[in-house]
Amino acid sequence: MSSVSIDQEADAAYLGLAEEPVARSVEHGSFVADYGSDGRVLGIEVLTLRQAPTVSAIMDAVGPVDDAARKRIVSFIDQIRGLEGSPGTSPSVDQARLGDQTADLPETRLDETRSFTIAEVATIMRVSRMTIYRMIHSGTLPAVRVGRMYRVPAPAVDDYLRGAETRLEAMR
Repeated sequence: MSSVSIDQEADAAYLGLAEEPVARSVEHGSFVADYGSDGRVLGIEVLTLRQAPTVSAIMDAVGPVDDAARKRIVSFIDQIRGLEGSPGTSPSVDQARLGDQTADLPETRLDETRSFTIAEVATIMRVSRMTIYRMIHSGTLPAVRVGRMYRVPAPAVDDYLRGAETRLEAMR
């Protein structure tokens, strides 16, 4: 089965498509593809999350894959773009390029899935990371726990900042 590992601190991600020994790895610019002895793609490593490749770039580089692998690749790139809110081609544009191959996948909009790391929120609000953790634990700032890390949805940050502006204006 497939496995996904996204490590934002290392700025990399890996999609494992099969549990087989890797015969060779080939770098394709912003990602590396692992191949088995039969030439099938076994995994894809995105080297820089902020410069994640498009689905079509991966498909062009690795060649034909079965429908299940294609869907996992689309989902993988959607996850990366959702976490980073990175610029570039949106998943819906890639899905349009792939035509019916992704017809049964749900449409994902970047503005609905964009989230920030604790460090990013701290930078935006100009406070320490510990302050952000306190806000999350007290319920002041909504967050989602992904593994051992928290992600703060972009709308939650916007709502909090708008509320702070309103409270500040009321004090004047």
